[in-house]
Amino acid sequence: RAFDGWRASSSSSSSAFLKVLAALPFLRRQRRGKLCRRAGSRSRGPSDAKWINGLSDIADSYDAFLFDLWGVVHNGSVAFPWSLDTLRKLHELRKPVLFLSNSSRRRETNRAALELLGVGPELYVDLVTSGEETWRALAGV
Repeated sequence: RAFDGWRASSSSSSSAFLKVLAALPFLRRQRRGKLCRRAGSRSRGPSDAKWINGLSDIADSYDAFLFDLWGVVHNGSVAFPWSLDTLRKLHELRKPVLFLSNSSRRRETNRAALELLGVGPELYVDLVTSGEETWRALAGV
C-alpha cells in the first residue's frame, strides 16, 4: 500500500501527499500535474450512486480519505462527536486522513485549533489550508 507508514512532517507540503496519492493504482499523472482516473477505469456517475449509512460501509474500499474541516469535523466551537468517532476508527484501520480547508489561516494555527477541539495529530496525516498555500506561493516556497 502506498500509504503505509507515511506521515507528513510539519515542514512538508501538500505536494508530498499528492505525490503519494498519484502513486495509487487508480490514478495517473497527466500533463500539467493534474490527477485523473487511470485510462479504462469506469466512470461513476449519478446512476452508479449507492446509499451508505456511514463511512464504515465503504472504508475498506478506499486507501485514504480527504475531509473538509468546517461543518464536517467541527463547527468552530466544538468537534462533532460522530466525526471524532469516525476519525478514530479510520486511524485504527490505518486509513490516512488529509484535511482540506479554505481557511485563510496557516497550517499550524489550524493544527493548534484542532488540538484544542480534541482532534489530535494522530488522527490525520496532514492539513492543507488555502492560507498556508497562499503564504507558500507569496514566499516563493
